[in-house]
Amino acid sequence: MSVMRSRFRRVRLAPLGCCALLLSGCALEPVGLPPVEAPAARTLRDPAAAVAETDARRQQVSTVTARLDVRLHKLKEQRSFPLNGVYLGNADGSFRLRLKHEELVVLDLAAAEGSMELWLPRKNRFYRGATSHVQSVERSELALLAQIGSVHDLFFPRAWSERAVERRMNGSGTDDWVSVYGRADGRRALLRRLVLLPQMAAFARQELYGPSGALLGQVLYDGYAPQPLGAGGAQVTAPGRVTIMGADRQIALELIATEYSFNAELPASRFRLAPPESVQASDLGAALAQGIVPWQ
Repeated sequence: MSVMRSRFRRVRLAPLGCCALLLSGCALEPVGLPPVEAPAARTLRDPAAAVAETDARRQQVSTVTARLDVRLHKLKEQRSFPLNGVYLGNADGSFRLRLKHEELVVLDLAAAEGSMELWLPRKNRFYRGATSHVQSVERSELALLAQIGSVHDLFFPRAWSERAVERRMNGSGTDDWVSVYGRADGRRALLRRLVLLPQMAAFARQELYGPSGALLGQVLYDGYAPQPLGAGGAQVTAPGRVTIMGADRQIALELIATEYSFNAELPASRFRLAPPESVQASDLGAALAQGIVPWQ
């Protein structure tokens, strides 16, 4: 497989309320999120063709490893503090996000083979549960991450999902909405809506919805540019910035990718956590369903 390592543009990702609570003792500094950049114009304008191109683009990437400089923003207070971390993801939907403050791990989250694991060293807590149970809990950052944490949804969004049965397009031709629907209790249910940029064959925004139809959060994409996949001149168009926000728009998490590796082999063990043997695992889905916030 081809492997690429390069210095990348700033990739900014946004929000996990957990880190704000975990790092409540860390120094904060005023900050503002940078404005969303308009993508360069392209000649492709047919929305259906643009959506088809986004469907095909993600197939070029099987895995992503990213070393990250991170900033967690508390938006209403206009403050932030620095983190660093690593993201791993593959085309099967497995992913891992490990965040540190300086050299101290504050959060380690992994999802693979229908299971999610969360390790909080500062709290000495470890949780494990079915991904489907986590996704069923609304108003939870983990439910949002369970839906968009995979590499294909996080960096290469697609107007579809495993539960989808149809999608519809409407718009002005400048910003076109693509709505993705599934079925729930015998009725059509909105799963996600995306703003399409036909000129770029890319998405500017994605909204994700829970089982009841409530908004879970949104993801913003901008700064698209061709990036090399490896030797041979192959390229893939990827966003330069990704911003994730929960429905309450309280927290934004910027992930600045300082180094990328595309299509390198990632063994299954990389998506499993190994907390100390003395720590007992709690059920993640049950905790969320009871209103327990693991990081508090």
